[in-house]
Amino acid sequence: MESLKFLGSSNKIEGQEDAAGSGIFRDDRQAEEEDEKAKRRSERQLAYLFDVCDTVCFHAEKGVCAGDETDERFAEIMQSAFRTEEIENRGMRVLRVYLKPTPELKSYLSSFAHFDRYHFDCYERFAPYVSFADIVFLQNGIPLLNCLTHEGYFDVHESIRDVFAGFEKD
Repeated sequence: MESLKFLGSSNKIEGQEDAAGSGIFRDDRQAEEEDEKAKRRSERQLAYLFDVCDTVCFHAEKGVCAGDETDERFAEIMQSAFRTEEIENRGMRVLRVYLKPTPELKSYLSSFAHFDRYHFDCYERFAPYVSFADIVFLQNGIPLLNCLTHEGYFDVHESIRDVFAGFEKD
């Protein structure tokens, strides 16, 4: 068995001191802190939305395929859809899938730093609509929050705008 040879007199890995001095570790730590802050903000937003909304609607464009194909949680949740509709939107075929704001859906969305992301139906139940990007949280048919994921845009209804502005300040 060959003995291990340490470089220099310390137990540091060669180059570690240079990395620490250049701010790489500080940048990583700052990125992790920002991710955690975003996740906490997202959780507060979802908690509020799930308290006030009565419907969550996911949108998918025909033939678009993006998202995590290995996460079956979303596919399982999609089984509880109580309504679907296929519409024409800006020249594209779009499928809307309506769900109740269940604890399972809330838990699934809360598991991400940002819930406004692509969600892939790995069961392909609604093929060719499999990647759901846009999410709308509705109360009595009125959109409270419309997340246009692929455009990076949130449309917040005026009735909850102040609440959401407060989340951004935290």
